[in-house]
Amino acid sequence: MDNKVKNLIALRSNLITIILTLTAGIIGLILSDIIFTKIVVFIIVGIYFDLIFIINAINVNSKLYDITKDK
Repeated sequence: MDNKVKNLIALRSNLITIILTLTAGIIGLILSDIIFTKIVVFIIVGIYFDLIFIINAINVNSKLYDITKDK
């Protein structure tokens, strides 16, 4: 069970890094001087994946809570 906790913590760290990178990319696209119609698709896709990774991070946090609650 100890390995499972370590793996979940590592997964959570990776998810948080991905969320930060995606969010920074979305903000960078919004602040860029590129034609707006070209970046709208990338912003929508970025927000979609950002939400998916946030939901995954929340699920990993709840799994970690459930595992460590019993100890």
